[in-house]
Parts: sequence; structure tokens; C-alpha cells
Amino acid sequence: MTITPESANPYYERYGSELFTDKEIDRLAGSMERWLNSISPRYLEDIDGSTVVDVGAGSGTRLKEYVEEEGGIYEAVDINPRLLEARGDQSHCHCAPASELPMDDRSVDRVHARALNAWLPKDERKKAVEEMLRITKDDGEIVIINFDWNSSKGGSRTRTAKYSMMALLAASGFSPDYGANQHKEIESVLINQRRAFEIKTDKITDNADKILRRSVIEEAYGSLIEVLNDKIDEADDAKDRKRLEDIKLRIIFFINQAREESIAGKFPSLPDIYVTRIKLGSGMTDSPTIPKVISEETETVTINNHQDTDHAPGYHTGHEQRPISGNDITIEIITEEGAPDTAREAQKLQARCYLKDKIVREEAIKADGTLGPDHDKARGKNVDYYVANSKASEEVVAGIRVVHGRLEDLPSFARCRSGIKAEDLSRIEKLAKSDSDGQDVIVELAALSKEYDPPLDSTVVMCLLRRALHDCIRAKKICFMGLVPDAFKLFQANYGEDIVKSVGNSVKLEVDGVTSGIELTPVMIYPNLILENMLASATAALNSGNVALYYIKLSIMSFFTEGLESEYIPQEVQDLLA
Repeated sequence: MTITPESANPYYERYGSELFTDKEIDRLAGSMERWLNSISPRYLEDIDGSTVVDVGAGSGTRLKEYVEEEGGIYEAVDINPRLLEARGDQSHCHCAPASELPMDDRSVDRVHARALNAWLPKDERKKAVEEMLRITKDDGEIVIINFDWNSSKGGSRTRTAKYSMMALLAASGFSPDYGANQHKEIESVLINQRRAFEIKTDKITDNADKILRRSVIEEAYGSLIEVLNDKIDEADDAKDRKRLEDIKLRIIFFINQAREESIAGKFPSLPDIYVTRIKLGSGMTDSPTIPKVISEETETVTINNHQDTDHAPGYHTGHEQRPISGNDITIEIITEEGAPDTAREAQKLQARCYLKDKIVREEAIKADGTLGPDHDKARGKNVDYYVANSKASEEVVAGIRVVHGRLEDLPSFARCRSGIKAEDLSRIEKLAKSDSDGQDVIVELAALSKEYDPPLDSTVVMCLLRRALHDCIRAKKICFMGLVPDAFKLFQANYGEDIVKSVGNSVKLEVDGVTSGIELTPVMIYPNLILENMLASATAALNSGNVALYYIKLSIMSFFTEGLESEYIPQEVQDLLA
């Protein structure tokens, strides 16, 4: 048949993805196609003279070639007319949703659907299975193949990247762990059928060699970055563009970290594949054996940009000049006494930040580039600097300043005190009891970064903040921060409103006795409760059906726990991330 927009659009407008375009969905599916092409044929044997309907066929033609080589008749069904057009010959193509298959009752021998059901809403999945049953002959067979991305394993950084990708997939309407649940769901549909059937589900675990495994994983991640690049280019609203840029940079950061683990030998595993076979009538054959070398192409796989260690492999970032990320820095913890030169650079960085944020005037900065005592009283042994050094230039490009001491001596607390709610102020003052060192248990955190070319992305500060919060957990400290609006939004976006809590109204600062336009928001962070709160948020998201948010929370938990000893990680969190 000939596919025309007039005949296709009623289907596509009704059922098409709201977030991903046809090109983007095909790109995501294509990243796994080579791997799946080695599995599908083993469940479609003895098909000489049989009609094989491929539901959700997309634009790939390898399965068609196999079916025709084996003497079968191949029919492609897809909701997307442009994917069908890309197949070339349209004589056996049908544009329709899986829930309205254009075949007669009990007219086909085999039905094949892979990586399809996970894209469908639950009610559409049920209708799709019912339709597959309707068109299949009494002695026919249905093969349904899907992934469980949650089964993919690797080091902690690989795990963080995986959860980031799962969150993005879930936000697009894809169920990334559907494969593990498909047998039960399909069986519930079969129970209501008045036909004899057998059902069996095989789980295929990762048995690919390392080259193929890395290539498939990187292609999957790379397709997501390309999708985001397209959406960034198309975004008209500056806020939407910035939001997408932040998502992309975070995923690139996580994937680069996962690549470092891969090179070190901690290769991520591919997700488990679940193959459910429904044999109408009786006489199901044994499960096929999947060979260790999945594809004949395995030995010749090459990985794009593998020689380019400055980029996440397999895709471009969409920038001529890539921002400095958390992969491009080393973190050093210093004091003014232990490393006076580096501490001086951190103090200069602080002065530049205060000037940029209009917390001080230019005349407040001394000849050596630091702030004078009238504008910064926190110096000496009461201050620890967590500095990020550029691996390329060895410059200090960002820092976290941790100020110890009495509550009333913390600079940001003094500036924000008038805006703190009475009940919160009372609680903070009660908490501020001296520990064995004669200092309060509340410390002040201030994040600092310089105007830098190339710019810094948010992961630099997030890596620094994580390191400082880990030390606060170990020392049982509570953190106060006075955050400018951009920093407040950044920290809430990365850790959540349940972690980065405002304890009052923003306060307009006085600069040399004159009220300025800059505002600071008073924030309290309880480091020892961060993981418990994240776990509660993840559980609530899952219970409410917000799968995308659930995986975002898992991604953040995974990122935050890296480098933290297990004794400080709640057992439930360890079990969830294991």
C-alpha cells in the first residue's frame, strides 16, 4: 500500500508520542536494533510459507530480509508513516496502531512485536495484545520482546547514568522496566480468551562481549543526547532551552563517568531481555539457545569518537566549546594554614563572586584581589576550602567555603537573620549548641565559581557540594546557606525541595549601608537526613505513578552516595541501589 499523510495522520495524531518525534523515537530504537536482530530470528524458525506480521516494525529491514530468506511472507505494521516510508517498498506496509491491526481474524501464522509494548499506555498495551490474538491462527504463535533497563549493572557511576536515562525515557512515555512485568500483564489478557494457549517467557541476560556491550550502551545514551540537541535547537523559550541544556549536561557528565568505569574494566551490562511466546493451541517448542557471540558483526564494532577523551563517546555535545564539567576537575580540601597560596586563590574567587553578585562594591576588594576584613570576617582556622582545580590549567575554577564557629559569627546567617521565620530561628538557635571543639554544630556553606572561558557546568559545583556534605555527615554537622536566586534554583533542582529547604523570606542585602537589589534566601540542609528524604521522595513518586521522577531520585541518590562509606548510607538505600 502507499502511505500518505492523509491516511496516516488520524492514527499518528491520536497515538503519537507527545514528547519525541518520529525521528527521535526511531533513533532511540535503532540504537538497540543490531542487538535485537540477533535474538528475534531465533524465535521465528520454521516459517517457510508462513505470514509474519511485525507490529511496531519501524524503519529497520533486517528482520524482513530474514523472514523472506526463510521463505516467509513479511508484513510491517507501524503507527508512523515516515518510518514505513523509510523502508522503501510499501507493498507489505500497513500504517496503523497496534490496537487496531488491519488484518482479518485468525489470518496470520506469526506475530512479532519487540520494544513496542513499553511505548504504549497500559490500556493500549492490553488492546494491542488482544489484537495480536485476534489476527493469529489457532495454531499460530505470538512473540513479544521487551527490555528491563533496571537490570543493567555496573559501577556506581554507570548506575547513576542508567537512572538518568531511565528518567528521560519514562518522561517520554516509555516504561523502561516493562520487560520484567510483561509475562504477568500478558497472562491477565489471555485468561479472558476462549482459546487454548500456552505461554512461556524467557529471560535473556547479558552475554555480549565487551566490545558489543560498550557499543550498544553508548549508542543508546548517544541517541538521547542527539534527541536533546535537536530539542534545544528547536526551543523558542530561553527557559526551556536552559532547562534542556542542564539535563543534557548532567547526562553527559554521568555518561562520561560511566565511560571511565568502563575503561577501568567495570563494563556495564546490557539490560535483560524478556521474550514472551504465546502458542495458540498446543505444542510449544523448547526455548532457543542464544550464543555467547550475539552478532557476527561483534568483532568489527567501532565506537565513534573513542579517541576523543574530552567528549562523551558516540555523540557531540552541540557546543563549539564544551563547558568544564565534574569530569574535568580534581577536588582538594585545604586550609589557610596548610595551603596559603591555594587559599588565597579561593579568597580571590570569593571576592570575584561577591562582586559579580553585587554583594560588595569594587572598592571593597583589596590590591591583592581578596576582600578586606570589613566585608569578610571568616578567615584563618575557622574556614575550610573545597577547591576544584582544572585538570587542564591547574587553576582554581570553583570552590565551596565551609565556615565553622559560633552561629552568630557565620556571615550568611548574620545577613539572612532578619528574614528567617520565628519558629525556624528558634529551632536553629536550639540546634546551635557547642560540640567538643567549642564550635557550633551548624556550619555555613558558600559555593563560589569564577567567570571562566570555557564556562563551568553545574556538575562542578554539585561535585564540590557533595564532597562537603559528605564531610558534614561524618562530623554530624548541620548546614546553613544564604543562596542567591540562581544558586537556590540550581541546588533545589539537583537535590529537591525536600533537601534544600528555605527557612524564611529572601533578604535584600545592604552594601555599604545602601540596600541593594541582590537577595539571599536562607536555607538549612540536614546532611544526615538527605538520603532518608531522597528515599521517601522516590517512594512517594513511585506510589503516585510518577516513574520519571522516581528514576530521577534514584539517579540523584546514586550520585550522592558515590564516595560515602556504607556506614552512613541507610540500609534501604543500599538495597535499592544494589
